[in-house]
Amino acid sequence: MTQPATHTLPDTLADLLEVAVNDMNSLDRDRYLPNSLMWHSGTDRGDSVCEVCLGGAALAGSLGMDRSTPNGTADTIIRFGLNGNKIRALDALRCGDIRTAAYTLNWHPDSIALAQAFEQREEMWELRSDLAAVSSFYTWEHWDNAEPRYRRLIDLLRTHNL
Repeated sequence: MTQPATHTLPDTLADLLEVAVNDMNSLDRDRYLPNSLMWHSGTDRGDSVCEVCLGGAALAGSLGMDRSTPNGTADTIIRFGLNGNKIRALDALRCGDIRTAAYTLNWHPDSIALAQAFEQREEMWELRSDLAAVSSFYTWEHWDNAEPRYRRLIDLLRTHNL
């Protein structure tokens, strides 16, 4: 199944990241495998496991993309689809890059400046270091280790209305 044209992902960074984290956790662990380098792709192991990053989790969960969807379809949706910028913003959020996520969403320059100021806060510097340590995930164990840090980022983003 391809992306429904009428369904969109949230506009705020906190809500967008929360949807992706919740979607990742809702995926069947026998049918999906976290992989921070793959949007939404079958594996080369010859089995029916689909590898997904945060954006791919949103594609599979909230947007309903079937795991058997051809590999190029995810790329097409990300480039041209209704939610493409939001999927790319999730990749920036994965690494704690708030300014790039805001820029990717075509936010107003004043809002991008707020996002950049947020990145300079001491609490964000500490979290960004933690995110750098876990932003590359390739197994469910890696994801389970990373998730609490993403939950913390969601809380910080929401506190600052981002």
